[in-house]
This record gives sequence, structure tokens and C-alpha cells, in this order.
Amino acid sequence: MGPRAHKRSATRRDPRTALVKHRSGRREAPCAGDQGLLRQGPEPKTARSRRQIPLSPVAVEALRAHGTQQKREKLAAGPTYADHGLVFADEIGDPLDPPTVSAAFGRLVREAGLPRITLHGARHSFATIALEAGVDVLYMSELLGHSSPAITQAAYQHVRTDDPRQPFRR
Repeated sequence: MGPRAHKRSATRRDPRTALVKHRSGRREAPCAGDQGLLRQGPEPKTARSRRQIPLSPVAVEALRAHGTQQKREKLAAGPTYADHGLVFADEIGDPLDPPTVSAAFGRLVREAGLPRITLHGARHSFATIALEAGVDVLYMSELLGHSSPAITQAAYQHVRTDDPRQPFRR
């Protein structure tokens, strides 16, 4: 799974990176008289999946603006805000439901006039474009959180950084 469940870290780290600590989780349905149960996503499958991802300056600025908006929502919600330390939460602090996030992403893609693509498809497209541009497979394996470069190579074996016809032109 991709890096969807993000928590703010209390430790100091490079502000130009995002720390992936959990996979996406779902909020369990509340029972009558219950406040609802919050289930954090599971730990990543491998140690390599728990990683820091470099962010572009545009992404850093967008996350800062998001954090400012989130603080406003927290103040507006008052004591009803459930602060779980999440970077991405709803207006009362609860985790976002993955299908809801996927649906919102789909709407943004449609509104932008882009071809239909899922979040996972966007991750795959990013990796394909990066590898085609010559980004090292070991680095991409680390960035994607794969347990080994062999997994990355197997998933993206269709990617060619050279012209496969070149040997026949000699």
C-alpha cells in the first residue's frame, strides 16, 4: 500500500520530507451509545516501508497551508476536535476514510480534465516516469518502500531507459 496514513512526528526531522509510519486505516462503524472506534492503519509491511519521502518545495508549501487550515478547523471545532496527530484528518480530527479520499481524488482528476486515474495509478505513473527519466532503481525502490530493488524491477520491467532498437542500428 502507498503512504496514505500520515501522522505528525514529535521528533525533529527535515521539514522537506514526509515520514511514512503507517499504512491507511479505516474508522470502524460506531455502535449505539459508542463514541466510535478509531483504528490506526497497520505498521508498514517491511522495515524499508517505514521511510522518509523527499518533498518538493511546492509540496512543502502546500502542506504548510494545509496545516494552517487544519489549525483553524481545530479551533472552530473546539472540544469536539479529536486530535490524533494526523496530518490528514476531517474537520473534527478523525482519520479520512480511504474510499472517500479516492472519490475526492477522482473528482479533482475529472475537474482538471485529465484521463481517469486512481491514486495507486498515479503512484505507478510517477515511478514509471522517474525510471524512464533515468532515476536509479535502487533509489526508486527505497522511495516506493519496496522491500528490495528486485520487487521494483519486477513491477516496472516494462520500463526502458534506452532505445531497445539501438543494437540493431550498428
